[in-house]
Amino acid sequence: MAWAQPAAKRPATKAVSASLGKAIGETPESKRYTTLAEWKGLDNRERNTLLSRVGKATLNKHDNADIEWADWSWNPVTGCEHDCPYCYARDIAFSIYSPEVGFSPTLWPERLTAPANQRPPVADSVAAKNIFTCSMADLFGRWVPAEWIERLLGTVKQNSQEFPVPHQVSKAHVGVLFRIMRGSEPLSTCRRASGTRF
Repeated sequence: MAWAQPAAKRPATKAVSASLGKAIGETPESKRYTTLAEWKGLDNRERNTLLSRVGKATLNKHDNADIEWADWSWNPVTGCEHDCPYCYARDIAFSIYSPEVGFSPTLWPERLTAPANQRPPVADSVAAKNIFTCSMADLFGRWVPAEWIERLLGTVKQNSQEFPVPHQVSKAHVGVLFRIMRGSEPLSTCRRASGTRF
C-alpha cells in the first residue's frame, strides 16, 4: 500500500498523515517514493533523511530500438507538469506506476545511489556506455525542487571516476548542466537565466 493518496483524499495535516502511515505500517522514511506534493509538506530533517537514503537499486538495462544511443536509463526523478500531448514518458508512467504516482513529479530516493551500485559495462559500443538520465522526467522543470537536482548531480560527480559513463539529458538542458557541473554557476542562477522553458 502506498503512502500517497489521491489529492481529494489527502489528509489535511502532517499529524494525520503520520498516524495513517503508522496504521498501515509505512513511514516517510520507509516509503519507496515521495511525490512533489508530499515533499512540500516535509520539514528539512525529513527531506534530508530522504535525500541521504542509500538504496540497492541499479541502472535500468533496456534494449529499446528507439533509444539506440543508450543501453541504460536512470530515473531517480520521474514525472512532469508540461502535459505535452505527444509525451511517451507519460504513457509509460501510467502503465507502470500506481495511480497515486502516475506522471506526477516524484522522487525515488533509493534510486539516487544506483550508479554506485552498478559495475561499468565492458563493451565497445557507444550505447553500452551511455546512461539516459531521467528518461521519465523533465529534471530541470521549474517545479523540480533544487534539492532533488543537486542530489542527483552530486551522485553523477561522485561516481564519475568509478563509472565514467556519459549521462545524457535533454539537449535543451545541456548548457545548464555543463555550467552547474563545472561549478561556475549555482542551479538558481542557471534557472533564472534560462527563461521560462524550464
